[in-house]
Amino acid sequence: MTRSLLRRDDRGAVAIMVALLAGVLIIVSALSVDLGNAWSRGRIVQKQADISALAAGSLLPLSSTDARTDNNSKSDFAALAVTYLNDNVAAGQDVAVASELLDDDYSNGELEFFTDDGTACDNECTQLTLTPPQAYVDFGLAGAVSPGTNVTRSATVRAFSELPPKEKIVPFWLPSGCGYGPVDADTTQGHGPNPRPAPAWAAKAPMAAAAAAPIPISPVGTHTLSNPSLTYTIAYNASLEFQHLKITNVTNTTTKATIRAIAPNGESFTEYASADVKSNASQFNVANFTVATELSATPGEWKLYALITDDGVVKYSSNYISITVGPNPASPTATTSSPTGTGTATGTGTGTGTATGTTSATATSTTTSIPVGCVGQDRGNFGQLNSVRAVSGENNNSVRLAYNLAKGLDHLPIPYVFADIQKECADKNGNNKLPLGQLDNVSRAGNNCIIAEEGNDGPQIYKGLISGIGSAPGRLDVVNGATKTGCNGGANRSIGTYTINNDVLSCYLTGGATLTDLTAETGVEDNMLDDAVKDSPRFCWLPVVVATDRAQKGYQPLVEYLPAFITDESTTTAATSNNGLEINGNSVSKLRMFVFNPEALGPDQQSPDIDYDPVLGVANVRLVG
Repeated sequence: MTRSLLRRDDRGAVAIMVALLAGVLIIVSALSVDLGNAWSRGRIVQKQADISALAAGSLLPLSSTDARTDNNSKSDFAALAVTYLNDNVAAGQDVAVASELLDDDYSNGELEFFTDDGTACDNECTQLTLTPPQAYVDFGLAGAVSPGTNVTRSATVRAFSELPPKEKIVPFWLPSGCGYGPVDADTTQGHGPNPRPAPAWAAKAPMAAAAAAPIPISPVGTHTLSNPSLTYTIAYNASLEFQHLKITNVTNTTTKATIRAIAPNGESFTEYASADVKSNASQFNVANFTVATELSATPGEWKLYALITDDGVVKYSSNYISITVGPNPASPTATTSSPTGTGTATGTGTGTGTATGTTSATATSTTTSIPVGCVGQDRGNFGQLNSVRAVSGENNNSVRLAYNLAKGLDHLPIPYVFADIQKECADKNGNNKLPLGQLDNVSRAGNNCIIAEEGNDGPQIYKGLISGIGSAPGRLDVVNGATKTGCNGGANRSIGTYTINNDVLSCYLTGGATLTDLTAETGVEDNMLDDAVKDSPRFCWLPVVVATDRAQKGYQPLVEYLPAFITDESTTTAATSNNGLEINGNSVSKLRMFVFNPEALGPDQQSPDIDYDPVLGVANVRLVG
């Protein structure tokens, strides 16, 4: 009897425990279901916050001084955020109102602005945090514990500036005096008739960027040009070859000489040839050169001067050769037809001459621009960038250029963005350094002062572009990307035993855009080029320095990168069979690129981000929290 009663008592205790645990399990299950609903609603609100913050962040920075923004107010950001919040509204959420995002009440949503370090701000703000209105979740089974809960989330976005991937940066440097369009590394150079307007960073520089104005013909030396004729008349689009031109009466302190042609408007020039060597103590022999459409497509009187560097001072000759170009036969004001033609000028002496031709003219009503757009140089527009490498076997001067060209830089220099910017960060030995300059004398990210050399090493460029060096194939080797199907005849190019890519930039144009469109300062859209252009081995980025010419010898501030394409096609002419590369044995004797507005590239160029800097253009907005 006792044992039976004990067993019944035990069974009763177990029943009570089961009943209690069942209640707990029911409550926990109910909470799990309802909390799961709340978690799911939270994911929806988070997605809403992310989308809306990125949309509003497209207006960053919040700034009243950034010339590259529309000086949007906080209410502009709020209005854009509200549009996306309400297009992605979550269940249980009130409609967002722009004014309520700025009222410090988080229940109806909030929009806050910060600097990069998280400090709240009202101007020069590069970061924002968006909190959508709360979303209320009703509890069902768990209603006995709580009727529901408010779900809130937030998203933080920041504006960054984008830099090119280092493997796409080529070891050359371009002076800021260059415009968009063709640029050379050889003796074909000049100052285009439409110089590029001052870039945004110029406002930080102590010197103002030069506007188009008559070029001062000074100082004038005692040296003279000697040629059988000092006066020529040529037809529109004609050509004229100069042979055995001499520069006489030079001093024994003269170290350099070149020929400069000043345009009829006096505001631009092109340069043709450097003198070879002094034939005696007082005379230079000038390399043969041909005047062609880069000059004869602009009617009027061109003046050819001899420029010398005399004891460090550049001087104009005391006389000049006059070349008068006839009118454009296609122009409404032209009354006679002028055919294209050729002529030759040889010997020494003075006199007059005429160059005409008998072939028919192929003229247009649009003036052809001078092929290249840099302030005058004596050997091309750009020199080589002597950027150091981390691997010792790749870092001596004899191979550094080739490795940097074949592989790209092994670290990422960044633009110098400080107020004390000037033409040099330091001299060539690193002395007299600007306080915030970081010299590119050690392979490290963040260097902002690059060392530039005037010349370009043809054999090393050949290795870097074509034959390769060490285990690295040449940059243009087809292993890095064959010619795009249907582009430039669809065939790769053979140079000796090497096969290289033969793309031209126009292959990547889309939507009816032209190369001329890519060279505009404004109105360039990111739908003008196929995004695949970045995969062509001929696509690269050129560092640009403050100096407007190539006379600087020391470390120079890097101010921006510009996209370029290795090709000799221009806005008016198709690519030649050389396509930007002329080869002399195992050396590149001529290298031409086409530089264009970076606005033509898609927003995602697979580039690393740095802190936002208005100098570098349109911001990239990223979620950071």
